Amino acid sequence: MTSYNDIKDSVDAGMTSQEILDSLPTTTRYAISIANLENYLDFQSLANRNAITGSWQGTLVTVMEAGGELGAGLSALFSHMNKPHSAEISSHEPAWAAMMNSLLGGLHLGGVITADQADSIVALGGGHVHADTTVDAIDSMVSDHNDSLAAAANDSRYNELYNTHISPLMGTVSTDEEWTAALLAMSQAWAA
Repeated sequence: MTSYNDIKDSVDAGMTSQEILDSLPTTTRYAISIANLENYLDFQSLANRNAITGSWQGTLVTVMEAGGELGAGLSALFSHMNKPHSAEISSHEPAWAAMMNSLLGGLHLGGVITADQADSIVALGGGHVHADTTVDAIDSMVSDHNDSLAAAANDSRYNELYNTHISPLMGTVSTDEEWTAALLAMSQAWAA
């Protein structure tokens, strides 16, 4: 779920709601377990480990061996998955999320995986954090934030006027005319 704090710097920089939406990181809610990814790739017949040699085989390995940007991305992925102490892919961190989404997008555009398969891999990390965020939601967050700032400014102004005009009469013996004059002065200052 996106909060105003997630977009504050972009709002302050003067970005439009669409620009803010487009700039939100594509991080997942939590890291993707390598064991879960390996099981998914095997289940989808995209890649699996050879039972005897332990080496990777399948469609993704063929794409990796063909080279290019996809090959380099897959090589980095399989290298990470092969490390004995690697337990997860940090797709919940912006740098890793960007690499993951670039790789998934390229594999999808290249016809290697389907959109459903890309979505399922992202789902292994709980889905994208900002997946449900829309331009309308951003507009609403900005409006709510501005309304709260305006309310706080009104409260501050009221307190200032109250302390200036009414507080001095508190605890003293004051006439109705003094109270009326103080309230009128506060009212006029508020309207100014």
